[in-house]
Amino acid sequence: MNVYIQLADYIDSMHKNPYHKKHDENRPFVKIFRRLLTEEQAQAALLLGADPIGVEAFAKKAGMDPETARKLLFNLAKKGVAFVDNNGGEDIYSLLPFCPGIMESLYSEYLDDEISRYLQEYVDELNDFIYGGERTIVMNTPVEAKIYHSSFEEAMYYLKKGSVFSLSDCLCRTAKEKLGQACGHTIKDVCIQVGPLSKYYVRTGRAHYVSFEEAVQVLERSREEGLYFEISHAMSGDDSYFICSCCPCCCIAMRTVLPGSIRREEPASKYLAQIDVALCTGCGHCEAECPAKAIGAAEGSWQVNGARCIGCGLCCIYCKNGAISIVER
Repeated sequence: MNVYIQLADYIDSMHKNPYHKKHDENRPFVKIFRRLLTEEQAQAALLLGADPIGVEAFAKKAGMDPETARKLLFNLAKKGVAFVDNNGGEDIYSLLPFCPGIMESLYSEYLDDEISRYLQEYVDELNDFIYGGERTIVMNTPVEAKIYHSSFEEAMYYLKKGSVFSLSDCLCRTAKEKLGQACGHTIKDVCIQVGPLSKYYVRTGRAHYVSFEEAVQVLERSREEGLYFEISHAMSGDDSYFICSCCPCCCIAMRTVLPGSIRREEPASKYLAQIDVALCTGCGHCEAECPAKAIGAAEGSWQVNGARCIGCGLCCIYCKNGAISIVER
């Protein structure tokens, strides 16, 4: 078995990926690793785990000098395979899960059209797994990290929990643009990192620091643009988050929801759209703009499919008659 297949299987096993099945040469992340990493870097990644390790300890484990280990580990962090944090002046490294984790961190100087193409293959693979009848899973519940569809108010709640913020370009729309499939939505400075994640993104050249007020402005602009919010709780701690401004045309997380109507055992959001039939004129704007395809005509009126609604609130913005409100489930 080659080292790239070993690494993909190791990450799946360590982070208990609910979509896990054995890798081979044709699986997307094996191809991404082959494009992204040297064999030496892949072997080094196999020596990392979910628990952070310092450079000196890693050097001893790998049988190399500390300076060589330092350069090797930081390269893995720059390429988005390892997470680097600082503990009392010492750099510590851990291996990221596929998603959220490595996938988001592929936004870097190494992202090219080939890796972008493999990312789209990953979406197809996830959809085949989810809708192909291989097994039943609980949507949005990976073990180490959780993707969460949220309303503007919820995004603000998570933003307020942070003290350090950074901005990066959108990975999903950047990848689509590299394939000549840009959708026209904002790419630059639209995804927010909160907490230790922001330090990692800035240090590895993916993002730049912003103030809390600047981050709020990003959320407001995204809402006005008709984007919705995905919150990923990163593996580095309770205070570390991605807050992404997403579109259904490019967002990888959303594109695994759209193809079919999954009945979730957990709601995708704490909130739900509610239509007042007395105020509704049946114009259909809400149906056209809903990123989750959760609104449709039934029994002579427009209704919300609670199993699909993500509580983003975009329908409220597009309803000219004030017929839609967001309520707690």
